[in-house]
Amino acid sequence: MWSGWPATEHVGTHGVEHLDESMATLAVLTPHSTGEFAVRPLLERHRMDALEIMYRWADSPDEHLRRLASEGTRPRLPWGSRVRWLMEPGPAIPILDALRDDPSEYVRRSVANHVNDIAKDHPETAIDLLGRWRDQGGSHVERVLRHAARGLIKAGHPRALTLMGAVPGSGTINDLTLDTDQVPIGDHLRFTVTLTADHPGPLVLKYAIRRDNSHRVFHLAQRPTAEPGQPITVTKSHSFRPVTTRNEPPGPRTLEIIINGTTRASAPFLLK
Repeated sequence: MWSGWPATEHVGTHGVEHLDESMATLAVLTPHSTGEFAVRPLLERHRMDALEIMYRWADSPDEHLRRLASEGTRPRLPWGSRVRWLMEPGPAIPILDALRDDPSEYVRRSVANHVNDIAKDHPETAIDLLGRWRDQGGSHVERVLRHAARGLIKAGHPRALTLMGAVPGSGTINDLTLDTDQVPIGDHLRFTVTLTADHPGPLVLKYAIRRDNSHRVFHLAQRPTAEPGQPITVTKSHSFRPVTTRNEPPGPRTLEIIINGTTRASAPFLLK
């Protein structure tokens, strides 16, 4: 895939004033080399004229071209140039509607990532869209919904939790135990949570590590519960191994347990 990158980059750099030829070239290249970065300057320059071509791509028999229709129009494409007018919800929705139940997992994952991008700036629009897709049904829609709503679930958004069948704020912590309250840098914090469900439905469990000017949330578990009062025990080990992208200075920390968007328990510990 990467061997064709110079060709797509040439189109995005030198073909901006030649929309039809450049889009046709990207359509040929994209099965062999990703084209989502090269299409961004064309979208910036030609706006709806470029987008109309991408609407047609969404109906292509080639899964690579269908994916490019979604991936190339993402509001927050990682490492891609920002196309400001695409950050407003609406222009690319017809593409997502066409691909929401695509037979290709490769395409569906792009669709879910696209909706996750929308949710960062327009959460209500994203939830409305996902709710409409659920009502319309489809063989793969539930998996797309779960992946698309992951950022909203992590943030504890009540409507997103409800969409996933969870009751916001539901769940009671019975016990939170840390193996130690002093963790050397480079070691692990191991903890065990015991909780019970307050209502039938899924429990979406997160944990957070809090320190001064930092509050980082992580996935803990997701459990279906058939009956209120059902006990659940989860054990987790969180690494404090140094990495180049994150500085973990020593000092006091707080572990927080979040159930269906609400912090239900906390425990202090020291990173040393």
